[in-house]
Amino acid sequence: MPFMAVTEMPKFLQGPTWEEEPQRDKYGNEAVQDMVEKRDGNLDNEGKAGIYWEHLMEYEQTQLRKVYAEAMSRQSPR
Repeated sequence: MPFMAVTEMPKFLQGPTWEEEPQRDKYGNEAVQDMVEKRDGNLDNEGKAGIYWEHLMEYEQTQLRKVYAEAMSRQSPR
């Protein structure tokens, strides 16, 4: 397998960059209608608006990309 294919950023880590950790209390609460619709067994947003969870995922991906890049640079320093 080519070296570039092995060190390429995995697809699950690709996405927007979000450097600042989202502060849960700075995001609005989920709308009551959205909470009622989710009672059918879907995931619970724990009362927070969906945008909070999107920003949290982008932040965590950003942090994981840094860890991955660091690990790859140790494997093959340039």
